[in-house]
Amino acid sequence: MSDDAYFLPAGTHDGAEVLQPTAHTGSPWSAGIQHGGPVAGLLWRACEQAPGAEGWMLTRLAVELLGPVTLDEVAVRAEVVRSGRSADLVEAEVLQRGPGGAWRPAARARGWRMRTADTASVAYRAGQRFALPPEGAPTLHDAPVPPLWLEGFVGSLDWRFASTFGERGAPTVAWARLRMPFVAGEEPSASLRAILPIDAANGVGARLDTRSWTFINTELAIHLFERPTGEWTGIEAESSIGSAGVGLSQAVVHDEHGPVGRIAQSLLVSPLDPRN
Repeated sequence: MSDDAYFLPAGTHDGAEVLQPTAHTGSPWSAGIQHGGPVAGLLWRACEQAPGAEGWMLTRLAVELLGPVTLDEVAVRAEVVRSGRSADLVEAEVLQRGPGGAWRPAARARGWRMRTADTASVAYRAGQRFALPPEGAPTLHDAPVPPLWLEGFVGSLDWRFASTFGERGAPTVAWARLRMPFVAGEEPSASLRAILPIDAANGVGARLDTRSWTFINTELAIHLFERPTGEWTGIEAESSIGSAGVGLSQAVVHDEHGPVGRIAQSLLVSPLDPRN
């Protein structure tokens, strides 16, 4: 099976789906671990696919990254923990084997799936709409970033920047799209396709020199109010850096018709270790 995907099916374990990450899931912060985007994508996909989802919409997901997720096999499972007539609460987790070989949680998430209805006649998207930049617009290769940012997950995406990378004073706007399947042999849902790049919001909205500082998120909160359409995800991102080694990344998520949701990330801010 081709490794031109982020994950390859690798069987099951105790009712959980087992997947093998490929190098395309790699992190920009350190070799040998996964970017948070693919991990969040696994949790989103699991919550979407949990029983009872037909006709409903996953509108919110709170992801907790419990530690580095390596490029070794992962197991993924989800369950509906509260089922209602209008909303379901779903929990999912990504597991990896520990030093003794036993599976243990590496990331967890809780999400709300909501019943949908036709409100097209009153639909309204707050915020500015940004046009997708044309082919030939600046890409990640034009930004002052470390070489590792051009590899792994971030490097696997198509990028087009609509504003200057790293410039303070206004949000940075960039667009990204997948160039390969998320799971080999499977077409990703439109919402999964849209949310996969958004864990990179802390990078898009970086306000520190990426060659001198790290600003790693420990969690990710996603809210969607509209079903995204199209291949491209717009990320209108801004970051705030506190005085005690903590930061906050926030972004408006767009499709080509305008905003579809928002995300936020808590950041650990540290000088870059020159050994990495």
